[in-house]
Amino acid sequence: MFLSPYRPSRKVLTGTGPAEVSFNLDGTLLAVTEKTSNTIVVFSIDAGKLIGPFISASAGQEPFGFAFGPHNFLLVTEAFNGAPNGSSVSSYQADAGGGLRLITASLSTTQTAACWLAITGNGRFAYAANAGSASISSYAVAPDGSLALLNAIAGSTPAGSSPQDLALSAGSQYLYNLASGTISEFQIAADGSLTPIGSITGLPASTVGLQAR
Repeated sequence: MFLSPYRPSRKVLTGTGPAEVSFNLDGTLLAVTEKTSNTIVVFSIDAGKLIGPFISASAGQEPFGFAFGPHNFLLVTEAFNGAPNGSSVSSYQADAGGGLRLITASLSTTQTAACWLAITGNGRFAYAANAGSASISSYAVAPDGSLALLNAIAGSTPAGSSPQDLALSAGSQYLYNLASGTISEFQIAADGSLTPIGSITGLPASTVGLQAR
């Protein structure tokens, strides 16, 4: 009888309300946002094992969706709707050990319920899906990871819909958003602006995930 030397390991989160879990670009870090405890948890990965957790306070309330960009920049949406200027996005520098250094704190989308986020492959632009506003906000990402709001409503989804997941095509030429059973398609220009190019309708309203190639 063959016995595998592999032994699965388990890590227990100390906060509450996990929203998203994802790796960085080279698979050396794993992050989890915890929207109820307002924390971001990062594990470093060594030979397939999780080291940590390393817990950082979120710059804003209700950290939700996020994405890693080049140079281990971590951009996180903050879905809290009680902020004076709407939901927001923060950026951090993640180090190899799992620590986070705040770069830009809670830059408002001026929209409501910013949830999911995507970063272009070159790391220059980021997009946040605003579930409460049927809109997508665009950000410019500087070489140092700092953020600037380009357009609070760079793209719109069908009236009354609730934008959920975001996905970029290979090469980051196109952005796709899933909202209440409709996939909205946008072309990304060199300046990061979005042009709507079509939509796919009729998906079950319960559809929540999206993946592009």
